[in-house]
Amino acid sequence: MTNYRRLASHFEHPLLADLLEPIAGLLEDRHLVVCGATGFVGTWLLAACHHLDSKGVRMRVTAVARTVPSSGITGASFPWLSWLASDVRQLAIAEPVAFFIHAALSSQAGTPAQAASVMQVAVAGTASALEEARRHDAKILYVSSGAVYGDGLEGLPHREDRFNPIDPREPKSLYIEAK
Repeated sequence: MTNYRRLASHFEHPLLADLLEPIAGLLEDRHLVVCGATGFVGTWLLAACHHLDSKGVRMRVTAVARTVPSSGITGASFPWLSWLASDVRQLAIAEPVAFFIHAALSSQAGTPAQAASVMQVAVAGTASALEEARRHDAKILYVSSGAVYGDGLEGLPHREDRFNPIDPREPKSLYIEAK
């Protein structure tokens, strides 16, 4: 079980608090949809929302995941949050939305036989998220983890302007190539 309160405490650091301040103003009285809410990036996004809620920011967040967690960030302790169990390829949000954050795609290692399925989820899921954002006249942010930069060159830091070697024989390359 993810301890969202513990993760949210990281946002007390002055550097992160300063980064969240303008975001708080954007989210006040708005509805945010987070696709891929149980993944690495989605988990940290929900922790940031929990931190903002603890600071008095009134917002609504719909967390979209294939499987809704049975414990953790659920229930009366998180009144700002609702969960939607949905395949991102069939995304349908009824109430008005201001912002979408699309982080949905399994980063689990896969086999070459799974490549078509992973790519289909990536393409159709992104199309679905874009269509929902268009339908709601909402802004959308498409995100992924740092895995998209590859393993890196030995001894050198990752840089966004340099793509490191990606071995297509590695199962994790499915996520990298799909993103």
